Amino acid sequence: SNLAENPAKNNIIKKQQTTVFTIGSNIMTVMEDGKSKQTTIDAKSFLSQGRTMIPVRYVAESLGMQVEWNKETQTVVLKDRENTVMIPIKTNKIIVGNQEYTSDVTPILKNGRTYLTISNIAKALRMRAGQDVKWDNKIKQVTIIKEVEVR
Repeated sequence: SNLAENPAKNNIIKKQQTTVFTIGSNIMTVMEDGKSKQTTIDAKSFLSQGRTMIPVRYVAESLGMQVEWNKETQTVVLKDRENTVMIPIKTNKIIVGNQEYTSDVTPILKNGRTYLTISNIAKALRMRAGQDVKWDNKIKQVTIIKEVEVR
């Protein structure tokens, strides 16, 4: 189809996608159209000082964003059609377009992966904690619900 080549906004089809991360598990579950797909990832979510740390790359990729690592500035760069998000890992800053947020937690670099709390990832991706991003303390699970572009 020639839909992909046409960048006109009104041709973009979006559908709801749910991504689930479980603390201590390296399985990421993505649900779309009632179908569930499990992917093994090389980064397990973990708790740090009572906060849920999840791997930024896999959250961003599951939401259709491109992920780059700028070695010189030690910054994770996330991009989609609308946003560029920069997360310099040695700081408490998250830069979304030309807006800067102060994170209450510094990203954690572990085994070559960058982890950030779910609330700060939600903020960076302009999502609402409690609505688009949910934490279930009983089963230690993060659920991310987002409208994503159909490719």
